[in-house]
Amino acid sequence: MCRSDGRARMPLIWTVVTLLAFGWVLLIGAPQAKAHAVLVSSTPAQGERLGSSPVVMTLRFSEHVSRVVATLVGRDGHAIPLSTEVSGDEIAIRLMEPLARGAYALNWRTVSEDGHPVAASLIFAIGKEAVIGGFAEGTASEVLLKILTLATKFGFYLACLFGVGGTVYSVWISEAPPMRTLTLHVVVGWVCGLLLIGLVGLEETGLSFAALMTSEPWDAGMQGTLARSVALVSVSLGLALAAKVNTTARGALSFVSLASLGLAFALTGHASGAGVPWLSFIAVAAHVSAVCFWVGALPRLWKLLTPPGTEQKRALCRFSSAIPFSVAVMTVAGGYLAYIQVESPRALIDTDYGNILLVKLMLVALALGLGAWNRIFLTRQVLEGHPSAAGTMKIVIAIEIGLIVGVLAVTSFWRFTPPPRALALRPVLASIHLHDPAAMATLSFATKPDLSFNVDLSLQTADFNSLDTQEIRLRMSAADGSVAAFEVPLKWQSPGRWAARDVQAPCDCQWAVRVDVLVSDFDMITLDGQLKLITSR
Repeated sequence: MCRSDGRARMPLIWTVVTLLAFGWVLLIGAPQAKAHAVLVSSTPAQGERLGSSPVVMTLRFSEHVSRVVATLVGRDGHAIPLSTEVSGDEIAIRLMEPLARGAYALNWRTVSEDGHPVAASLIFAIGKEAVIGGFAEGTASEVLLKILTLATKFGFYLACLFGVGGTVYSVWISEAPPMRTLTLHVVVGWVCGLLLIGLVGLEETGLSFAALMTSEPWDAGMQGTLARSVALVSVSLGLALAAKVNTTARGALSFVSLASLGLAFALTGHASGAGVPWLSFIAVAAHVSAVCFWVGALPRLWKLLTPPGTEQKRALCRFSSAIPFSVAVMTVAGGYLAYIQVESPRALIDTDYGNILLVKLMLVALALGLGAWNRIFLTRQVLEGHPSAAGTMKIVIAIEIGLIVGVLAVTSFWRFTPPPRALALRPVLASIHLHDPAAMATLSFATKPDLSFNVDLSLQTADFNSLDTQEIRLRMSAADGSVAAFEVPLKWQSPGRWAARDVQAPCDCQWAVRVDVLVSDFDMITLDGQLKLITSR
């Protein structure tokens, strides 16, 4: 009987012991239970625009974290791994080199103490305005590619202007055969033009230098206006070369060569499509042709002064009569193009394009000043036979040539600096419509060339009535996973309408868009879709 009672009490005893043990475990474990790690603060803050590149970026969480992985994504969409230092609940990310101006996404992924992975993106920007492809941006290989492209374009400019301009001077001013170095100029121009197409193709495809031996970068380079421009420049150089050997049609060939060179440069570049397109196109063509006549004449003019004979003096008179017309065309056309590109005097100081233009204008002003001194004072002295006049003029012309070479070098940098006009363009609109059986949302994105955008969101029920919400969130992430999800801060505008202004998109990516609509404490609607932000038509 007693043993039976003992056996009957055993399940009860074990039940009590189990409950007590379970309670003890809960009691001991309760203080150690952790929620998922939450980002409390960051430097820079979400959406912050910094005046200069940070040295260290920090992320502080609500609890200790471990095993942190961080990457940085710029406009090209490439994720660059970053080294991190973890100290309790704070992560320090030290940058090995300063960041160029523009927008960035700091992707981070960590594991909190409860083993839960947490990941998101921190969007920030550097500089007063994000720029498009600045010269110093990118990895070492990308900067090297830009330097090589810059040098190739510089050589291309020199060959074209001195080759074609020298031919025009020889035929129309000195009435002599084109210079002996013309063949060298033509060959250099052809080689630099062809290489430029391949280098630009490498930039567009993001491939390495080794890929220059494959067809992919060349195919990409041939798709743009540069290929058509280089083709027409090649024709222009060929006509100049033909003028060297064809004595009967020398005048016509050299004139068409000069005109086609201006048209070739008008086919590509920032300025030819600005303002009134047809007028800007003509202005670029006229400006380049006038510059070519002036620049190409200087080496030949320098040579004829050794020593100045009767024929040389006659050529000097003709050049002195013709150059004011060339300078007038160059100044008027160039002034118009500068006006429509810069738009405001302040942009000369606040933008890279304006800074380069200022340097160019100063060099051109010095060269024109020396040219005016030659024409007004020294030309008369040379014609009158003053002993030292020709030597002085040669020195002044040599300085002019050096200044012009500097102008061409500075002008080459414009390829990496969008003009203020482009940065101030009216935003380009793109929209996406998201819906499910309960709700539908329309998002309109107005995107500027620097990839900053405004977004307007309208929300309705499936039967087009306004939808009352407790909370609404817009999240964006790169569709290819290069940029983790980040939240776009929306502000209520009117019933059914929310908006965000001046949001930075770190890269030109295909974006996954997600709208979370909290209708009530127990009812959440999620709308998903994909969108490509448009920066130009």
